Amino acid sequence: PDFVRGEVFTSFVEKNLAELTKTPAKRKKKKAAANAQPVKVTVEAPFEGSVVEVKVKAGDVVQAGETIAVLSAMKLDTDVRVENGGTILEVKAAAGQQLSGGDPILVMESVAAVEDDSDDEEAGAASRGGRRGARGFFSQ
Repeated sequence: PDFVRGEVFTSFVEKNLAELTKTPAKRKKKKAAANAQPVKVTVEAPFEGSVVEVKVKAGDVVQAGETIAVLSAMKLDTDVRVENGGTILEVKAAAGQQLSGGDPILVMESVAAVEDDSDDEEAGAASRGGRRGARGFFSQ
C-alpha cells in the first residue's frame, strides 16, 4: 500500500488484481515411458558437506523424491533425494565421510520419467518442497 498524508491507498493491488489472483498453471505429470530401458544413474552430492546418514543400501527400491542421504554443511542438515525411482546398485558414501560437490553418493538403475500431457495437480509433488541444484535434487 501507498501511504499519503496518513491514509493508505491500495492502487497497486487494484491495478494488478487480475494478475495477482490468477491461478497457477498446472504441472504435467511424469510417468515412466512404456518402452523405456533402465539406465545406470550416479546420484552426486549437490554441494560440499559431511554425510550424516545414508538411508538406503544396495538392493533397495526407491521412489522418486525419496530421501537417500542426509548431508550436513555449515550446521545445516539437508536431505538428498532421488529425482526418479529405481533400484540401488551400489552405495559409494558412508556416514562421517566428507564429500565435495559432484562426488558420488550412490549408483542406481532408474527408468527415466517422461511428461504426461494430462493435467494433474499432484504432479511434481515430490519436488515442491525442494530445490534442484546443478548436481542433483535436494531439499532443506
